[in-house]
Amino acid sequence: SGAGISEKFFITKKKYLKKEKFCIGVISAYRKNKGYLKLINLAKKLDNNFLIDCYGYDNKNKYLGKINKLQIKNIKLNDFTDKIYSKIDNFDILLHLSIREGMPISVLQCLSRGVPVIGYNIRGMNDLIKNNYNGYLFEFNEDHKIIQKINHLNIDNELLQNLINNSIKSVDQIYTTKYINKKIINYFDEIFNEDYI
Repeated sequence: SGAGISEKFFITKKKYLKKEKFCIGVISAYRKNKGYLKLINLAKKLDNNFLIDCYGYDNKNKYLGKINKLQIKNIKLNDFTDKIYSKIDNFDILLHLSIREGMPISVLQCLSRGVPVIGYNIRGMNDLIKNNYNGYLFEFNEDHKIIQKINHLNIDNELLQNLINNSIKSVDQIYTTKYINKKIINYFDEIFNEDYI
């Protein structure tokens, strides 16, 4: 189906409703380069007013073992689901601690549903996330600032609502599978046509 997301899941507005627990979503394969060890360390520094709700594929057992050993109660590792948009709609923010990316589809999915994103300042992420607009980008050694920002967003509902509004605005037709596939097909058409001239 190519890179991109389906426009049928786009929304045009969303009102922030504060819940009992501030929900931090994570959508990443259970792999080291996706930042799960950092995520576990971060979870230790957040109290039980936060829930880190993770969805991914691959083997999560080594991370579950570490979570259980440290007796961390505010993080859940779930299997991946085809109904990911229903999970995204429960997130207050997406936390994306991957150390390398191409074009992160999970980030696009979340933005399209009005979920602001926090992650590292790397390629792919800095193509989609603008500081203080639809999320925040940090350097690899700034995990303490990530925690500060999450705590701030939990109490500043007005700021979070602005980020939600801007997240929705930041994803448009150019990120849809339909648009991207058309660009790819046109590109190959041009190459093949040049070969026959």
